Amino acid sequence: MTALEDLLQLPTARGSEHYAKIRLTDALPRRPGVYLFHDRVDTVFYVGKAKNLRTRVRSYFYGDHRRTVTTMLQELDRIEHRVCATELEAEITELRMIHAHRPRHNRRSKPPKSSHWVKLTKEAFPRLSLVRTQREDGLAYLGPFRSRRSAELVMTAIWEALPIRRCTARPGKRDGQCAAAQLGVSMCPCDGSLSEAEYAPIVEHLRRGIAVDPSLLLDPLAEKMSDMAALRRFEEAAWARDRYRALARALQRRREWQALNRAGLLRVESDTGDGALIERGRLVLAWNGTTGPALTSATAGLDDDWPPTPPSVRIAEETHLIWRWLTGTRVRLLDASGSLALPRRPIPKPSLADVGSHR
Repeated sequence: MTALEDLLQLPTARGSEHYAKIRLTDALPRRPGVYLFHDRVDTVFYVGKAKNLRTRVRSYFYGDHRRTVTTMLQELDRIEHRVCATELEAEITELRMIHAHRPRHNRRSKPPKSSHWVKLTKEAFPRLSLVRTQREDGLAYLGPFRSRRSAELVMTAIWEALPIRRCTARPGKRDGQCAAAQLGVSMCPCDGSLSEAEYAPIVEHLRRGIAVDPSLLLDPLAEKMSDMAALRRFEEAAWARDRYRALARALQRRREWQALNRAGLLRVESDTGDGALIERGRLVLAWNGTTGPALTSATAGLDDDWPPTPPSVRIAEETHLIWRWLTGTRVRLLDASGSLALPRRPIPKPSLADVGSHR
């Protein structure tokens, strides 16, 4: 026992089957960081973060009888830890370690094996397509998504907001219109009756909705959500809400990525003294209680070529964590190699938050 907190917790440890393994925590400091649980063959099976490494890890031994915790303690053979300067660094280090090791007990945050994007194709009559790679081809992308299902939900949301082409048939090669065109939910060139000039405004509307004004895509979904709720068709209203949220999230993540890329190299500091050096949405260095490094020739390595969305789910999640810290904490900008600016039009939020209670 090395502290009062250990003495206070001792009664809750009685009867703990694996309490003897608490000796593995002896070297853990009372500082922010990340801990990795290893099994007998030295495989990392769980990664976690903590404001206080020693307190957090020892809490597993103090009467936590959840089946998952009991299983982890049974498998535990060694504890590795990495001290971090700040909580932000711990959060991002945890994310990186989970993606690197793919621990079997990190089920909720387990990274996907592949990423998915929604892409606007480069054709005479562009349509939406699901792809697994993002190319630097100047086209509009949304993503990356953790699953094909998530990508399909966003694509369905756009289909519902705009009568964008859905069929894959070559224009003018069908005797009649496709089913979507017959139902009046899309403008399709499959029977040759639609000209490029007639279709072009729909594509421009979509591009502007993605890059400039998200309300062009979200307002139609919000209107349907309200209409369905007014008709007491709450299940359909909830489906519309889910599509709205998925699309709004994808548009917001794209904004975060582009804003941080335009900013280039950032040196920022919070009012608590936590500082960070951020390069295009990725954490380079963190510190606490010092002024941190100055921006020097490091900016010379930055170029102007970067994809419209993050190149992987891991980078997208890291960018989001940094954006959340920048906008949710009182921080001041010390230096920047570019410009950090927020869009004039925020992403609209759905007004029917209680729809789910009627499902």
